[in-house]
Amino acid sequence: MQYIDQGSALSNKNVPGRRLQKKNSLFYQQSVLENEEFTQRYQKNVDELQVFKDDAYLEPHKQHFQVRNAKFFELLEQIVKVESSLKDFAKGYEKYGFLISDTGITYKEWAPGAKEVYLTGDFNNWDKMQYSLTSDSFGNWEIFLPRNEDGSYLIPHGSRVKTYIKDANNQYQYRIPAWIRTTWQNQENKLYDGVFYNPENKYEFKNNRPPKPRCLKIYEVHIGMAGIEPRVHTFKEFTQTVLPRVVKLGYNVIQIMAIQEHAYYGSFGYHVTNFFAVSSRFGTPDDLKELIDTAHSHGITVLMDLVHSHASSNVLDGINQWDGTDYQYFHAGGKGKHELWDSKLFDYSKWEVIRFLLSNLSWWINEYQFDGFRFDGVTSMLYVHHGNGYGFTGGYHEYFNELADMDSLVYLMLANDLIHEINPNAITIAEDVSGYPTLCRNIKEGGIGFDYRMAMAVPDKWIKLLKEFKDDDWDMGDITHTLTNRRYLEKCICYAESHDQALVGDKTLSMWLFDKEIYSEMSTIQPETLVTFRGMALHKMLRLITFALGGEGYLNFMGNEFGHPEWIDFPREGNGWSYHHARRRWDLADDQLLRYSRLLQFDTEMINLEDKYPWLPNGEQWVTEKHNEIKVIVFERGSLLFVFNFHPTQSYEHFKVGTKFESDHRIVLDTDDVRFGGHSRVSPSYDHNFPIIKEEWQGRPNHIKIYLPNRCAIVFKSIDKLQIKPGAFSQHQKLNQSVDGVLPVNQQSLQQLQTQIQILTKKEPIRQQNKKQELLQILENAQANQKQTKSMSPKRTPQKQKSNRKLNFNQITDQDNIFLNSSNAMANMIIENILNKDEYYEKIKLENQELKDQSSKLQVSIGDLKKKITTLERQNKEINSNLSNERQTYQNELIKINEKIQSMKTMQQNLQMEQKKNELLTKQLQDQININNGLKSFICENCLLSIEFLTFFQKSVQTFQPHLSNAYDILIQLSKHSTSFIFEFISKTQNLNLPALRNCLLPEEFDVNGFFETLEELKLNESPELSFRNKNNNLIKKNIHGNNNNNIPIGDVPKQNKNTSLQEQFNSFLESSEPFSDSQLGSPYFTDLETVDKQRPISKEKQRNQMPLQMNAAKRIKPEINQAPHYFQSFKQDENEPTVFDSLMKEAPTNKDRCSSVHSLRYLDQQIQKEQDKSTKRNKENQQNNCQFVIAKYDYKAQKDIDLSFKKGDQIKLLKKTTNGWWYGEDKNQVKGYFPHNFVQLLG
Repeated sequence: MQYIDQGSALSNKNVPGRRLQKKNSLFYQQSVLENEEFTQRYQKNVDELQVFKDDAYLEPHKQHFQVRNAKFFELLEQIVKVESSLKDFAKGYEKYGFLISDTGITYKEWAPGAKEVYLTGDFNNWDKMQYSLTSDSFGNWEIFLPRNEDGSYLIPHGSRVKTYIKDANNQYQYRIPAWIRTTWQNQENKLYDGVFYNPENKYEFKNNRPPKPRCLKIYEVHIGMAGIEPRVHTFKEFTQTVLPRVVKLGYNVIQIMAIQEHAYYGSFGYHVTNFFAVSSRFGTPDDLKELIDTAHSHGITVLMDLVHSHASSNVLDGINQWDGTDYQYFHAGGKGKHELWDSKLFDYSKWEVIRFLLSNLSWWINEYQFDGFRFDGVTSMLYVHHGNGYGFTGGYHEYFNELADMDSLVYLMLANDLIHEINPNAITIAEDVSGYPTLCRNIKEGGIGFDYRMAMAVPDKWIKLLKEFKDDDWDMGDITHTLTNRRYLEKCICYAESHDQALVGDKTLSMWLFDKEIYSEMSTIQPETLVTFRGMALHKMLRLITFALGGEGYLNFMGNEFGHPEWIDFPREGNGWSYHHARRRWDLADDQLLRYSRLLQFDTEMINLEDKYPWLPNGEQWVTEKHNEIKVIVFERGSLLFVFNFHPTQSYEHFKVGTKFESDHRIVLDTDDVRFGGHSRVSPSYDHNFPIIKEEWQGRPNHIKIYLPNRCAIVFKSIDKLQIKPGAFSQHQKLNQSVDGVLPVNQQSLQQLQTQIQILTKKEPIRQQNKKQELLQILENAQANQKQTKSMSPKRTPQKQKSNRKLNFNQITDQDNIFLNSSNAMANMIIENILNKDEYYEKIKLENQELKDQSSKLQVSIGDLKKKITTLERQNKEINSNLSNERQTYQNELIKINEKIQSMKTMQQNLQMEQKKNELLTKQLQDQININNGLKSFICENCLLSIEFLTFFQKSVQTFQPHLSNAYDILIQLSKHSTSFIFEFISKTQNLNLPALRNCLLPEEFDVNGFFETLEELKLNESPELSFRNKNNNLIKKNIHGNNNNNIPIGDVPKQNKNTSLQEQFNSFLESSEPFSDSQLGSPYFTDLETVDKQRPISKEKQRNQMPLQMNAAKRIKPEINQAPHYFQSFKQDENEPTVFDSLMKEAPTNKDRCSSVHSLRYLDQQIQKEQDKSTKRNKENQQNNCQFVIAKYDYKAQKDIDLSFKKGDQIKLLKKTTNGWWYGEDKNQVKGYFPHNFVQLLG
């Protein structure tokens, strides 16, 4: 599918019938780049860019700027030609989505890959294809829905809507409109639905935007987790409960996360699904507007955490594959997927994608009155590698090369240009970890246009120090370098920790500092431990030095200012969908008995200190000392002097601190103040100044001497000398603020001075009275001067008047100058109190009386407390006594329990030993049982097979006399010597089986009764396998059990054929034997020797015990075979071929490998099987000319599962025998079919 760029087509006038807009165009001429207004806003000539004048190291990379700026100006010119201006181009929300007018509703979408598009929802009962959209050549689909007859809109407010499209793959799919303003989650399927939001009474803003802040003190917030309860909180709750906290803390900016709709709550809002929709889980769009409006009423700037670097990969509730293609809004294939984030990457080269994103910026600014944005994931946008696996050392060659993504850079330039065009006071912040140069320089100077960048290396440095280094190993130079290492003239937002450091998998600074004691040792009524002392001290110091030295702005994530415990973990499957770690415990900070409240108080004082003595906008800072051995850092920032001692144990007296300020210094903030959970080790220094010493130190012209405790930071402010000018006093003895030379004093400073004056008055009343008398004299002189000044002619020149004032001012004595050698504010306060001495004295009396009353109350309270303490001590002694008795009782019980346990352990050991013995005996017994069972089975099987073998030889003797008579006689003779030998020798002959007993004629020497008695004892005579298969089976079984004679009938014996040889008749006889049935093969009588061997394994020890018996059996068999080696000669076809027993004699089981009778029998079986296989092969060759016939026993046509063509009683010609049946037909070339063995009766 070919993508048509609408902007290029229109700007090149390739669209017939489309007239270019000129109305309201700022730049439109033959070329917009030649417009005068344009040249005032931009610098087209790369050589004249300010960044090259400020940084000569950029000069070798000028080509990068030429390509980047040329691409920017080219795209900007296209936009202005087609859309009149960048602002008009970025009003796509007025062209796409749901547009409400007086006549009806227009719905428009850009879906170039779609083949059909329909609008459906609650308003038409989800009729998929009722409302069809039409398209143009650029893939824009549109429909107009007029009002109803009653004047109402066809789509009611709050109803769910979706588009139903036939996508590029010819599949019909539901989609949420890409420009939708509101979405709700469907509780049935948990997917999101678009919502038509058109309330009758829309929220109207009541307050104007606040002025652009002098500096940024940002409070980063997340609405959903901003409450105490473990649940999702709302915009209204934040407005009512959290926003007042922010105002009280002194922050002037809030940065709100997760505003754009995101289907997965645990993504922290960074996997956006609907870019124009407010996250519905926090409330309605009007609720968000009310929050922003309320913040503006308090003078707080509101920033939005914006995600334009990537989008959620969700298809059903996002914009991914909206029209069925993966390249509508994003890059195609792997280029469009961020592997680490599992998200989609925008294609910033497409006209409609740029319109979509720029319109999104304009929408949030104009519709919701946001004052700026923090752009997330800027590093991913700047480079084609997205920063994945790529490290930056700061060299310019790492940024200005072919890996830079020009399309993304141009989009960021357009975005910043648009934002500042809509609102010149807007603020944009870039989250970039790479340090791309010129990112925070404006476009005219040659930059990308951001106002600030995040100093992301600082929080990583603090976490690394706490995780990997001891306090003694902290490098002061490395810390200072990290805090001050930033691009020249590019402002940074510094922070000690943000939401990133608090996410699951990591911990907040407080968790690293306090560890497990954050749960148990944070109470102020408990003694402070070494861990809590370290944690409280470093938590304040790290935040202060970051705030003071780290950048031009400061950020804090909500709750971290008071050391919020634990981490952030949103509901997910891994934590059981719990909200326990997705909330803020404000109650901890509000509890004055917890140390969290002390940390909160310090953060408030720290933020307000910057308001009193601004330093963030001041680019001037000077690091005086970064001593690694003593762990001290000293620097100047603005009008303040900062001193940090990170040493874990060492404090320093009379410590020299260099300073550029020429006046005495005074402490304005101390991290060790008792109000902040410290010990006030320098609190006496608050009452006096630190004198300036005019001697150079540490490269500064002056210095002061201080006491610097360990793990403490102190902030100093220089005190200027008081210089009073004439005209400072009016006739009414009140301060005249309009007279030159009198400095205004704010209310807070007056209160502090008032407090100090009261303290001085109480401490030294006589001295203060003298001072007041002296000042009264000064006032009289000043009043006289004032009268002289009033009597002067108004025609006098300003110079003379000024000279006259100076002359009169010199009448003040030198003693007066000595006393007035203090700050202007202090002097003004003292003089005002003196001028109103009556009121002042009365006020002093009242205050003294109040103090006396308070003192009395305190005395009473102290008495009550002493009584309570005495009572508590008495109770404590009683409790301790009881506890001591109980402890002794418990110890005695514990001793008894331990003794019982020890006794039980001994019993347990004995029981274990007995158990082991029993287990060993049980195992031995089980082995013996297994051996006995195996022997029983073996004996039974051998007996049966012995009978079959005897029957076989008996029949053979009757049929083939005299060839086997000698063999039979020898066999009977052998049985007399050793019946067990016969069983072992004959038992495993594979072709002899239980059914052979049907024609059994036993020799006289065989004990039939004893044999069957043995069977009955072994309970084998009950088995159905003893029922034989021929028609005489039952009779034979009865005769065997009921008669001891040998007159058992014999089945028909095949007659001898004169035309065949004796061997052929024998082979034919062997072939005529019936095979086994499946049930017989699975019965215990036919248990395979190998299976028996596995079921009763014989250990090596038992094999050694049995070896003599087996060797004796081998010795017994060998002489008998030597006496009659000819009794198996009938099996030989060749005189040179060795017999079975020839091989047996050569390979008798005399070694260890064949010492087992089982192995011996197996070896004999193998040899006999070889002989039988040869015989079978010869019989099969003869079978082709000597086919047998059988008579059908059943009507096979009635059998559904067997397809045979003969009936019961038919004579069938057999062709070839298989394991389970027979092939039949006329001859081997005319085969008619196949049937199983037991379906026929043999004829012979």
